[in-house]
Amino acid sequence: MRAGWSHSIQKQPMIIAGRGGGYLKAQSAHYTSQGGNPTDVLMTLLRKFDPKVASIGGGAPMSSTPFTDILA
Repeated sequence: MRAGWSHSIQKQPMIIAGRGGGYLKAQSAHYTSQGGNPTDVLMTLLRKFDPKVASIGGGAPMSSTPFTDILA
């Protein structure tokens, strides 16, 4: 079965371009989160614009934890 049909939140590919004004690491890299929540990446990017935000999303994909591997 394809993962897309199951609407799984695991192993979702994401491309992030740019350094976010120095907020993100400048190096090109491929990160694989083992069992992590892909919404953590969105949380990280959202905090660049609003550091006070507590969470993003709802249900299983909700995140309140940034994905620190991409932070500068």
